[in-house]
Amino acid sequence: MKKYLILIIFTIVGFSSLYSQSDSTQMRPKHFTGITAGITTGLGAYYRYMPDIQGIQVSFIPIYTRNTLYDRKVSFGSAFSGTYLNRFATRKRIDFNFYESQMIIINDSDLQNFTIGAGTMADVKLGYDMNMSINLGLAFIVFAGDSSEWVMLPDIGLGFSYKF
Repeated sequence: MKKYLILIIFTIVGFSSLYSQSDSTQMRPKHFTGITAGITTGLGAYYRYMPDIQGIQVSFIPIYTRNTLYDRKVSFGSAFSGTYLNRFATRKRIDFNFYESQMIIINDSDLQNFTIGAGTMADVKLGYDMNMSINLGLAFIVFAGDSSEWVMLPDIGLGFSYKF
């Protein structure tokens, strides 16, 4: 009877240490690529690098504008959005991040506007390699030009990414 009890104890201890090793050595993905749509992140493709608690996200946003419906003049521009991320809570399927983001829109070599926003981002795991990001915060948009005006809006965004 003593042999069986010792064998059961060693089996339980062996499996529990094996289970704890698999949890502690589990690696979080550091690289993400995907699409985003938001006030401060823009509408385009992005790359995110999140090595630990803090990370960065860079969005690449193409711009296509026309002056009027029948105007033949087409202007192309670009916008870049840089986002700083700081994870402050983790649940089973959701990571909560504080984010601070800026977006600069340049069209025809002129600065069109500058956007800055901050808030909370929830990263929801949709599977092993897919994520959905939901941003909620506050954004300030500064319109460059003759009368530099600004407006304050809620910052709402949505993104889908692939983790690798």
